[in-house]
Amino acid sequence: MVFSNDTLRKSLVTSLVAVAFVAFVGASAQAEPGKAFSGERLRDLRTAMSEHCFACHDNDLKKGGVNLEASLADLTGPDPSENTELWSNVIKMVKFGEMPPAKKPRPSKAEQAAILNGADSVLIAQGGDSLLHALNTDPHYANYVDHDELFNGQHKGPAYTPSRLWFKQSDYANTGTVNGPTLDNLLKFFNVRIAEQVDGVLVQGKLSAADAKKMKERDALAKTIKKIENSVKRAAELQKLPAKIEPPYVLSKYHKPYNDFAKADGVPNVAECAEVLHGAFIEVLRRPPRDDAELNKYATLLREKAGAIGRGRALKVVLLAIHLKPEVFYRMELGAGRALPDGRRALTPMELYYALCHAMGVPPVQDTGVPPRGGRGKPDNLPPLNQALLLAVYENRLNNAQDVRTILKPYVGQRLKYTHRGGGYYFGDTRAMVGPRQKIVDFIRQYFGYADAEDNFKDGSPNRPKELIEDADRFVNLILDDDKDVLKRLLTDNTYAFNPHKHIGFVSTSRPRFEQHRRHYGVDIKELRAGKLDSRIEQLDLGGKRPTELMFITFKNHAGLLTHPVWNFAHSKNDETDPIIRGKWIREKLLAGTVREIPIQVDAKVSNDHTKTLRERFEITKESYCWSCHKKMNPLGMPFEAYNELGQFRSSDSRAKKPIDTTGRIDGTGEPGVDGEVRDAVELAHRLAKSTRVRQSFIRHAFRYWLGRNEMLSDSPTLIAADKAYVDSGGSMSELVLALVTSDSFLYRK
Repeated sequence: MVFSNDTLRKSLVTSLVAVAFVAFVGASAQAEPGKAFSGERLRDLRTAMSEHCFACHDNDLKKGGVNLEASLADLTGPDPSENTELWSNVIKMVKFGEMPPAKKPRPSKAEQAAILNGADSVLIAQGGDSLLHALNTDPHYANYVDHDELFNGQHKGPAYTPSRLWFKQSDYANTGTVNGPTLDNLLKFFNVRIAEQVDGVLVQGKLSAADAKKMKERDALAKTIKKIENSVKRAAELQKLPAKIEPPYVLSKYHKPYNDFAKADGVPNVAECAEVLHGAFIEVLRRPPRDDAELNKYATLLREKAGAIGRGRALKVVLLAIHLKPEVFYRMELGAGRALPDGRRALTPMELYYALCHAMGVPPVQDTGVPPRGGRGKPDNLPPLNQALLLAVYENRLNNAQDVRTILKPYVGQRLKYTHRGGGYYFGDTRAMVGPRQKIVDFIRQYFGYADAEDNFKDGSPNRPKELIEDADRFVNLILDDDKDVLKRLLTDNTYAFNPHKHIGFVSTSRPRFEQHRRHYGVDIKELRAGKLDSRIEQLDLGGKRPTELMFITFKNHAGLLTHPVWNFAHSKNDETDPIIRGKWIREKLLAGTVREIPIQVDAKVSNDHTKTLRERFEITKESYCWSCHKKMNPLGMPFEAYNELGQFRSSDSRAKKPIDTTGRIDGTGEPGVDGEVRDAVELAHRLAKSTRVRQSFIRHAFRYWLGRNEMLSDSPTLIAADKAYVDSGGSMSELVLALVTSDSFLYRK
């Protein structure tokens, strides 16, 4: 559930409460995206702009060709012009702190809100969408929530997540089927229009004589209905899972076979209808009816339709209604549990079960087909954590933060087994990302972005990014095994682990993989064999069938993942380095900073004169118009010029035939010993690893991953508590994850 692009490709999250968008605030706690334009907003917008904007952008100066005074007057004219680009830029410049200029007086919170809300209302009035909503909810803009306000304790909550739906990767979505029959056939067969559906209940019950005849004559449709009937019959097996406890309901006690119900004479009473439908809820929705009212609603519908069109046909119609309930298509996170006085509602145990399954990387029962799916419906076939969570639901032991911690604690810190495969050693199936540890590895992969190396084509000879990614995964997993000072070690450890027989080339120095590692890591095989390098070989028990032999080599010109070949390979162009990509990543991911998008009118070009180093060619970016953004990136990215586009360490530019200048600068943390000049990337990494702001930024990104959304100011208590849990545990990633999934932000909806 990490809130990253990779996570969002898997699930579509839709907010149910429009006003919840107001909570996603960035520069101002009063900014309200989506509100209609009004005379009051126009007045507030004019007042704030008169104070902070007209000095440069009025009818007289029109600095930069922008006349905000005339544009405001035009809004109330007889034929207002449409200028969405102007007002979009106003919102971005003010929200991102680019305007007013640094030397000018800053607008107050109320003035800032007046400009943002007013400009956003103009966009909507001119037929556009709310830009504030996009900026506040898009992961790309998450850093614009004020970092200091999130961690200074001034916001007391209460923390919650807006009620939401997750579109399932269900049978309907993937193949158009659910338990066998196609959706199109179901709709045609039952003559149902989804548009008329309200909670899956309002269905069209009258069938023509022709349709009734087709029901009997068409064998394919008869088989379709049979599949529905059989799928619901399988619900009788639910009491077998979990086998060690007695669920609060016993299907076999009151589940009546559908064919018996359909063949019986007369109009059924409501109790008889309720009895036969109870199993459908469990099979289709993976839950019993929430209460008697929900069950009786469908039972009453079945009784009415049975009197009008017969038992069998009525049963088929109501079964379809259950198949078309929204929760078949969406995973609910509405907070249907207990209500709190402040308006928040807890997730029900089943809502919490699904949320935790996705957060912990284990497929819930609806995705595994268990329970029940024939022989696969045995408890032993469920992943252990899934089984533990499901047992807790049935035993009413999944109701609060302590329940969640008790169940998850044994699983979150589990190590991955190190297995032998194809001549090498690998940590588990890290690519499948199934399970709590794999989710943590996946988060670190996404956060540092090193797995993108596989998609970054490079010109030239043997470049094998998959092997570099495996090296980085091994580096990450060995740190996670210790689970202490995780972020610090990810940024500073300079000892990398290799399989000595496969990676360093003890067997054959002509193998492509050896050539790659010689080039990427600068390993001199002769010095290595002669014992002149800082290296050692260890036999480790990593959970495999036999001890694992690893070679550890310490590199003096490296520090953590930022100087690892794979990170620099991923964060560069295909034929040369890019300090902008590298510097922007550090500014946004480690320093919780922001860099404005390149203005559309900027034609960004750097000289191709390769007699100059890249730093010399980037001198053009120091022009005043460019430097306002590039000063946030260049000083952070230039130290990594010591690593070329393949991630190889170098001391000189081979094309310019000049030494590499690796100096740079950190600013923006406000922390003594962190901000200031650095001599190279290694010093930069060690300085960043000491920073409180860097650690807090890491916490923010972890929040987005495990909560599946951007942070809000009301999440401040959650973030502060997660940061404290991480620090108090000595930098434990497991404790950080537990703090997040037991937080009010995870457990409550509003």
